[in-house]
Amino acid sequence: MLKSWMRDGLLVLLALAAATPVQAQALDAIYPNLKKCTTLNCEAVAFRARINGFDTNIDPYLAIVGVSAVGCLRVQVTQATADLQLTVVAPNGLTYFNDNQGSSANPLVVIPLTQAGQYTIALSQTATTAIEAGASVSAGWYTPASNRNCFPRSLGR
Repeated sequence: MLKSWMRDGLLVLLALAAATPVQAQALDAIYPNLKKCTTLNCEAVAFRARINGFDTNIDPYLAIVGVSAVGCLRVQVTQATADLQLTVVAPNGLTYFNDNQGSSANPLVVIPLTQAGQYTIALSQTATTAIEAGASVSAGWYTPASNRNCFPRSLGR
């Protein structure tokens, strides 16, 4: 039997937990194999991303991509139900961002790899109000650095 102070404390914790909104999302882990093919996005890992928005809450899609320091990492939204922006953060903290690649509404980030590790992908909306959106995304790891999949290179900040 629980002592009264333990029971009361547990009830307070349960009430707080029920009243507090929790926004948590698991990261998808993506580990592409190194490829030498030259067709754009060839043999890339394809996955679906979901951006969740409700009321004033906007939850981006998050994933990690693990690669070594060889060639380049290419991440591209290939299809989306809304205008999205793509951000990739390197293990050293450099941030690569693209809202729209050229005239396409599908963002693209290409990073020349100088550091092995896990790169964080964040896909979010460009709208100022919360929306629900889905996207098809490809992530590829390519070599050599002169491979056409390694262009156009994104600038990190």
